[in-house]
Amino acid sequence: MTEKPIVPASIQARIAALKLEQVGRNPDTAPPSYDQAVGAKRKPPPPPPRPGHGARAASVNVPPLASNGVASSRTVGNLPAERDVLPAPVLAKWEGRGKEEKITPSLPPRRVSTDPMSPPLPPRRPSGPSDQSLSRRPSNESISSIASGRSSVSGISTRTSFSVGSGNQHPKNRIRVPEYDPASLPPLPERKAKVQEEKESARLPLRPTISTPNGLLLLDRKTSRDPPPSLPSRPALPSRAGTNIEPPPPPRRSALDYGMNKSTSNPPPVPRTRPNIPNNNTGSTGSALVELDANNFDEIIIRSGKPALVDFYAPFCKYCREIDPVYAELAEKFRDSGIIIAKVDSYTHKAIENRYNIQAWPTFKWFDGSGDNPIDYDSGWEIDWFSDYITQKTGIRPGTRAVQPSSKQAAPPPVPLSSRPNIAELQTSKPKAAAAGMQPGVCLKCRDFSAPDKHAARFPRQSIPSTDIAWLAHQLCDPFPSATDKARAIFTWLHHNIDYDTEAFFSGNLKASTPNSTIATGLAVCEGYSALFTAMAAPAGLESVVASGHGKGFGHSALAPGSPIPPYDGNHAWNAVKIDNREWKLIDCCWGAGNIKGPGMPYNREFSPEHFTMSNDDFGLQHYPENNRYFFRDDGRPSITWEEYMLNDVGGEKCIVFSGAKETHGLDDKSFLPKFMDVKIHDPTSGPTVRFQFNKICQHYDNVSKHGQPYLFFFKWKRPNGQEDVRCFQTDGYYWWLDVPRQDLGKSGDELNVQYVMHFNTSKTDGRGMTESEFMRGMKMGKPGGWNGCQWNYLARWTVR
Repeated sequence: MTEKPIVPASIQARIAALKLEQVGRNPDTAPPSYDQAVGAKRKPPPPPPRPGHGARAASVNVPPLASNGVASSRTVGNLPAERDVLPAPVLAKWEGRGKEEKITPSLPPRRVSTDPMSPPLPPRRPSGPSDQSLSRRPSNESISSIASGRSSVSGISTRTSFSVGSGNQHPKNRIRVPEYDPASLPPLPERKAKVQEEKESARLPLRPTISTPNGLLLLDRKTSRDPPPSLPSRPALPSRAGTNIEPPPPPRRSALDYGMNKSTSNPPPVPRTRPNIPNNNTGSTGSALVELDANNFDEIIIRSGKPALVDFYAPFCKYCREIDPVYAELAEKFRDSGIIIAKVDSYTHKAIENRYNIQAWPTFKWFDGSGDNPIDYDSGWEIDWFSDYITQKTGIRPGTRAVQPSSKQAAPPPVPLSSRPNIAELQTSKPKAAAAGMQPGVCLKCRDFSAPDKHAARFPRQSIPSTDIAWLAHQLCDPFPSATDKARAIFTWLHHNIDYDTEAFFSGNLKASTPNSTIATGLAVCEGYSALFTAMAAPAGLESVVASGHGKGFGHSALAPGSPIPPYDGNHAWNAVKIDNREWKLIDCCWGAGNIKGPGMPYNREFSPEHFTMSNDDFGLQHYPENNRYFFRDDGRPSITWEEYMLNDVGGEKCIVFSGAKETHGLDDKSFLPKFMDVKIHDPTSGPTVRFQFNKICQHYDNVSKHGQPYLFFFKWKRPNGQEDVRCFQTDGYYWWLDVPRQDLGKSGDELNVQYVMHFNTSKTDGRGMTESEFMRGMKMGKPGGWNGCQWNYLARWTVR
């Protein structure tokens, strides 16, 4: 039984079958039959001819493009490459012209370039038909691989790809590469070096240019070969009016080069902030202000025999720069007077600084011309102060001309050194002067601080326009030239404006503070007081440090006899500041501002200036610094031990010294003896007599001018039999003392009082200046010569034990 062929039912299906039939066919081979694929015995009918289309040409292998080529050079879809890039035999086959080969016409002859600068072209490769022929063979691909046998083109390549089933193609159907013909190859190029040289010589060199304001000015081109005769040289462009081409600046010398070659280079210009050095180093010509250094200091100041006022300054000192105009004006006033007004950078010249013990800037010293024996200048810094001081020393007023030496003798004769007296021997023969601290007006305890104290009260914290520490420091300290007065102004301001933070102290909620926060809140503890003092001292020109250690303040109790010494424990902070005469002074701003009474009680703002004026040795009885450098003792000892510090108050409670001892009587409240409250009736280690003693604030304290005539102090107690006894103290004007036998002190628990009469009689006559005889007569109350009444007060108290 014969099977009928399967015929597509519709026109679209037939067209699709015809298209599938043509896929992968070679035009020279017959189309495959369906019976090969499906086993049919009958051939299908031939497809209808395609109108207007010739036979389909087979695809050829086209060289692929590089994968990183630009997209504009790639072909689209499965189109072959341009016809001009194919060889002539392949092009003829591709166009279906049979086995006849297309003869490519010869190219016209090449024109020879007349440009001598152009390199010669290589000889052209001869064109003509190749004897290589192309052949095709029928495709052996299976109908079953129709889906994979279609030609596909990659998105990035124009090469035709075949299915795996077409790998058995016959070699005749491939496009072969022409056979190798050595005669058709172009001649080999010459050596690489020679070709490179010709290319470089043929390349036009760049023209050098220079910059102009409005464009580029082309210079004449210079090449390695002479220009051809036909090319005239380019004329130079005319110069543009107003255009000046400046030569480039010389290269800057490095700091290392300058530092290593100072001897062969010019020094840098002298800054104008300092005066010029006069030509002859005498001040007679050029600048009136003489600048000194280590090389000319002795020649101008020591051996010249002229009086001189020398400013020992530092370049970075703020006050040195502020005083420069005044000092330069002073030098102009005394230009022709024969007096040397000089300056020396003592910070740079350390030998001079150490020689005269310069510890602050500016420091002025007066040399009288007799030798190296300067005197410190302690007056003000205004021009009138300087002028009056120099006039007082020399008798020469500003503008006075000194007698000029004759032309034959331009300089005074040298001072004969052999006849100069020995300064050391003269000093030893002079009477010894009192110590600086004992001279009237110098001791801190008797010094009048009313001016800085009143000035400090003018700047309440709530009313100052700024919390700037530097501004406040200048407002407080600038009116006072003395370093001591500056420090006292800050010390007093802290008393008026900063309170002890009792709430934080007793609650244990202490927090770190800063100087700015202390001013803003008005509260601090000891470290806040000391830190703010140092912060304000620095802009005022004072040297200050914060010392920390142990303080015998609130809660401290003296050790009982025989008690073990506790270990060191830091609990307090205070200050050390340099005052007049470059002396380090220990002060306690916290204790000087007031005191605390206990938990739940308000802070007692009470000014205690003794914490500013007491000696460093007395200060050390209550303060033990952690750093041994901050003892600054007056007795010459560098430090004391912790045991000695803790044992100096062993013995119990101190005696009671009532208020008014210092303010009313000018007495030192730390000088009362016995030091402790309990006075023992039986004390074999101290002898049979007890001395009660106290003294003035200092030896030169003037009680009369400050307080009036002193009161008469008397000692009142009960004897063992219960009878009261009264005895007056003896005095030499500085000490008051009285010796009492122990056996007469009475019984345990009795009070021992020091008293004085304030007023007596009904007229309330003042008791100042009373003598002992007047006192004894007046004590006979109701008797002839006695008082009709009196009022007395207490000075100190002890208890019998």
